[in-house]
Amino acid sequence: MIQILGLVLLLGFPAQQVAPGQAVVPDPEQFEATAPTDDPELEADVRKLARQLRCPTCQALSIADSPSELAREMEGVIRQRLQAGMTPEEVRESFVASYGEWVLLSPNPSGFNLLVYFLPLVVLLIGGVIIFVGVRRWLLNPTVEEAAPIE
Repeated sequence: MIQILGLVLLLGFPAQQVAPGQAVVPDPEQFEATAPTDDPELEADVRKLARQLRCPTCQALSIADSPSELAREMEGVIRQRLQAGMTPEEVRESFVASYGEWVLLSPNPSGFNLLVYFLPLVVLLIGGVIIFVGVRRWLLNPTVEEAAPIE
């Protein structure tokens, strides 16, 4: 519920009063900037940013890879903001401000997030040392002498 409210605030659409059973037809002028443009540079920036941001619906996919309607709308917001003159970094930061750092597929390498980058290396090194020590002990231990035959 909070995500939907955040998206409504993010998109800046006014709330519409709808009677039960009445369909809401969106105003096409609201979505004019969401359609892909002929500007290849702008579209490259949109795709690059969409690959960096997580889809709130799918959560494991980027906005660019998600088939959800919300992802398409977020892509349109990226396009609108870039057309309005915001830099890609400003657009990225606006999504972080709205959704938190969770929306980034790759967290910023600072503070507690450094664990995401270094913990796998540390675990790999510790595992390698354990395997090395185990193999070395196994090779250096004399084999068990053969038992004397039972008489």
